[in-house]
Amino acid sequence: MPFTSFKHFSYVFSLLFFVGNALSSCNQANNTAESLAPLLDGIELLPCTPIDSSIMYSNVLLENYTYTKSQMMFRPVNLRLGGRTPFTKNRPRTLPKTNKGNHLHICIDNKLHHISNNNIFDFPLADGKYKLTAFIARSFYESIKNPEAIMAKEIGIRNGELYLSKNISTVDIVYNAPMGSHLKGDKILLDFVLIGTSLEKEGNQVKITINNQKSFHVSSWQAYFLKGLDVGTYEVTLELLDALGKQLAAPTSQRFTVKAPTKLNQ
Repeated sequence: MPFTSFKHFSYVFSLLFFVGNALSSCNQANNTAESLAPLLDGIELLPCTPIDSSIMYSNVLLENYTYTKSQMMFRPVNLRLGGRTPFTKNRPRTLPKTNKGNHLHICIDNKLHHISNNNIFDFPLADGKYKLTAFIARSFYESIKNPEAIMAKEIGIRNGELYLSKNISTVDIVYNAPMGSHLKGDKILLDFVLIGTSLEKEGNQVKITINNQKSFHVSSWQAYFLKGLDVGTYEVTLELLDALGKQLAAPTSQRFTVKAPTKLNQ
């Protein structure tokens, strides 16, 4: 096999391997063939209590993005990736958490999600242009809602190198949580990131729809809890709307599962 052909084959194989791992790292339940669970009457969307000032992290920054040799590189400031966010009165240790600790959440084209607790990591991308969103989240997945800790760019990749990087000025909404699998009875965090906009009671709002059956409208950019979900598969769709109900950005959605708690042997 000629060297150029072998190099191309190796690159394609590594790209497919990475994408599979990236998707599994978030345990995304996006199999459209899997039927969605019926919603119970008592489903609720509850605002989380305000986050404690000690873990607000309003001084955290995300800077200096670059991409070379198929690796992404960021510079987080004032927060150590991989560290554990301390649990507090308003964010108790009963919240589900990741063993990656405080982490970067990377989203490509509002579809491919990946989290990393390193500021430099392999992320092979085929040649082309992409919409990159990156933000910092705490070890229990709640994003830091400081615009300086969020990055939105159009990037261009050629032969594993960055040839284009420019800030995106259009408004957008990016899905954060929930993903993966949760146990029935868990506190299920619902969280999202806004780009270039804010929410107000008489202004922009987010419409949150569960399984295309039940919708909630929220006018505060904060974390929420989903309550009353039975065992099954669920799909959350987020829409950013203006005061008249017009979509300001493309909707985004993800699936997750709720499982029955494992019974201990008697």
